[in-house]
Amino acid sequence: MAAQVGQKVLVRGNEQDGFAEVISYPDSRGTLEVAYYTSPVRMVTRRVLARSLVRTELPSQTRCYYKDGAGFRIGRVVTSTPTPNGDSYHVCFPNDTVLLLPETEFHVRSYLKGADPVATLSSLANETPFLFERRSEWLERYVRQVWLSRGLRGLISSKIELFPHQVEIARRVLQDPVIRYLLADEVGLGKTIEAGIILHQLHLDTPSLRIVVLAPNLLVHQWRDELARRFGLENVEVRPYEQIGLFQDDPLGSWSSTRPTVSLLEISTKSRAT
Repeated sequence: MAAQVGQKVLVRGNEQDGFAEVISYPDSRGTLEVAYYTSPVRMVTRRVLARSLVRTELPSQTRCYYKDGAGFRIGRVVTSTPTPNGDSYHVCFPNDTVLLLPETEFHVRSYLKGADPVATLSSLANETPFLFERRSEWLERYVRQVWLSRGLRGLISSKIELFPHQVEIARRVLQDPVIRYLLADEVGLGKTIEAGIILHQLHLDTPSLRIVVLAPNLLVHQWRDELARRFGLENVEVRPYEQIGLFQDDPLGSWSSTRPTVSLLEISTKSRAT
């Protein structure tokens, strides 16, 4: 790509650091300098190969810094608009002020560790107290909610109606360092919900966790739907328990890997699942 000063780019191999900004033209060796902004007034510069730059549109809500005659203004990208002179973006600032700005006229926040806030404050580049107060209020309520749920975020983030016996069962299972339980409530008391809460919390604690559910053939679709709709577990492997033989020699069957695994087996002793 033909790099231009001010363009926002990703650096191939360092995408986890977020967007950088081109601040120099390529030299004879094909390298140029890019800047990763950690605050309105602080940046980290790196020298990279020009061919490693990747041009892509800034995502909506990308945090950005814009300096005009009144000082620094902090806003968020709303939409992009191609123009004859390059990409421009509608940027929303406090008080619902929206400006159309060329991408070369503002900076974007990278994913690198934040800079020393003293420099931001001394440059009068800090945001208004309004956003800080809103974030603080939200954080206070979130911490209280987690405290009231005893740290079991799988309870409060599931789309279910909570019943005391289900909460107690989930708490007991999840607080045991060795989780090997048989949930044997009467029909209709919510064993599927209890299992879903447990699996959801385990997934939140260990996102790389592989979950395998073995259920009666007639209930495979129901399990998939309940786990996805109520608990956001859309990538769980749900199989008929007639296929349990796949796991006798290798607990992970054809998915064997180094990822941690949890398995669940629903057993039916009557015409209805228990």
